[in-house]
Order: sequence, then structure tokens, then C-alpha cells
Amino acid sequence: MPFLARLAVVTTPVFIFALSACAGGNSCPEGAYKNAETNVCIKLPADFKADDKVGKSGEASYLTIRNSKTLKSFSIWIEKPDELDKRAKVVENMASADMKLVASGDTSPSKGKFFHLHNGPGNYDFAVALVPGKEHFYRCEIQNTPPDEAKPMLEACKTVGGP
Repeated sequence: MPFLARLAVVTTPVFIFALSACAGGNSCPEGAYKNAETNVCIKLPADFKADDKVGKSGEASYLTIRNSKTLKSFSIWIEKPDELDKRAKVVENMASADMKLVASGDTSPSKGKFFHLHNGPGNYDFAVALVPGKEHFYRCEIQNTPPDEAKPMLEACKTVGGP
């Protein structure tokens, strides 16, 4: 077997492994925004832009995602690592007579969970996606938003990921 053919046989499995490793938890979905400072990724909804400046609140950091036309926004909180099930239980317990859980499930590709709640008397939505990472815990949160405006934000939150 010629040298180049042997080299191709040996390097092909290594190359395929390297490609699959890059597609793991730290990679961003195609077309996603990636914050340079935090490496947080999110597929932004139409007309939304991320503030590149990372805010601080105590030990947590956050990114604000804002719609320049409607001025509506939501936040991605970057916190210390935590247990997904423990945090999910806290959000599930927010449901009440006024705050109905309308949808919940798994996020993809980040292996987190999302919760979508609706406040009937106030006619607003609250939604959160919880995503555990190796280095951080991510909480993408939408507060007091009209239902029709909350839907694209929640779909974006379901795509959050990072290291």
C-alpha cells in the first residue's frame, strides 16, 4: 500500500473523531450568536440582537437580548454549576391558580429543560430554559411578556448552550 494511502487510512478515523468532538456541547448551532466573553450561544429570533457587554449581578453574569423595534428583551443568566432537576422543580412550583404551566419539555441540543407559564389575569407569559453546562448553569428567562411576543423568545431560549 502506498504511503499516502496508508496515511489516509490512519488519519481518517482521527479526523472523524475530531469532527464529532467539535460537535459536542461547546459548539454553537449553525447561524447562532456566540458571545466572545462567555462563549454562550443562542439562535436569535428575527429583529433581536445581543448586547455584547456582559453584566454582573453578585456571582452571576448575564446577557441581555433585545428587540430594537419593540424594545422587548430577555436575559441569559450565567451562574455557577447546579443540578438541573433541582432547578427545574423550583420553576415547576411557580405554577398556581393565576400562573398556569402551558408547556414544558426538553431543550435541544443542550439537554436542558424549558417551562412556559401564562398569567391569565395579567395576560402575560413567563418562560425559562434551564441548561446545565460543564462550567456554568444557564438560565434563559422571559418575564412579563405578551403571549404572542414571548413565543419567538422561548424558541430562542431553547437553543442556549455554552461551556
